[in-house]
This record gives sequence, structure tokens and C-alpha cells, in this order.
Amino acid sequence: GLKLAENKKLEEALAKFQSSLSMRVNIFGKAASEVGDTYYQIGRLFCQAKKYPKSIEALERALIIREKAFKVNVKIVDCLNDLGFVCKQAGNLDASQEYYKKGQKMSEQIFGTLHPEVAICYCNLGNLYSQLNKPVLSAEYHQKALHARRK
Repeated sequence: GLKLAENKKLEEALAKFQSSLSMRVNIFGKAASEVGDTYYQIGRLFCQAKKYPKSIEALERALIIREKAFKVNVKIVDCLNDLGFVCKQAGNLDASQEYYKKGQKMSEQIFGTLHPEVAICYCNLGNLYSQLNKPVLSAEYHQKALHARRK
């Protein structure tokens, strides 16, 4: 599925991941982390195809499974950041901010404030605040991102 996605064969890739999802649910159960990983990949594919509502649905399913499986984990941060991005693309900036903030908090919990992964969260928020015409917050978060990357 990933190779097909890399080659922009999104429909074929989606079919492979949906087949994989069905098999994983049958083998591991619907709450298994492997099932969450497949929902995550499906959500990313829908985002690439600009099918944002379907992307959000799949990513939210992945998030629920990952939160139950891990509580605090980089996979959850990835889900939150991707949901923030997809919501932003879909025009739901409030939801985007909420997901980005949750991702930031968990990323800080995992890595501290001075880490490249946390810098990504700060940058995401800085870009969102710029789009929301909040230049002071945008500058603050971009400055945090620079500081976190330098350490």
C-alpha cells in the first residue's frame, strides 16, 4: 500500500489498506494497535486525495485506538498533528488548534520542550496562528520552534 501511495496510485493503495484493515481486525481484534496503524495510513491517504471528512474519520479512529493502547506515545502525537493539519485544510481552524495543542502537550510530556519533535508542534501552531491573523502568537510559537531545534 505505501509503495502505491508513493506513486500517487491512491485508489489502489486505499484498496490495499482497506483489505489489510479487514484482515487485521479479524486477526488482532478491532482495538489492536495494528488496526490503529492501518486506520492512520488510511487517514493519510484520504488526506492526500483531499477527502478531508473521510481522512478525519479514519484518523480519529486511529487516535481512539492509540490512546487506549498507549496513553502517552509518539504515535498519538503523530495522529494529533495529522488531525490538526487535516482540520486546517478542511477549514475547521478551531478543531485544528485543539488537536495541535494536544499534540504539543503530549510531545512536551514525552520529550521536554527542547526537542525537534516538539519544534514541529510549535511550528504547526505558529503557522495556524498566522492563518488566524494572530501575529504575536504566531511569532511566539515560531520562536519556540527555533529555540527547540537549536538544542
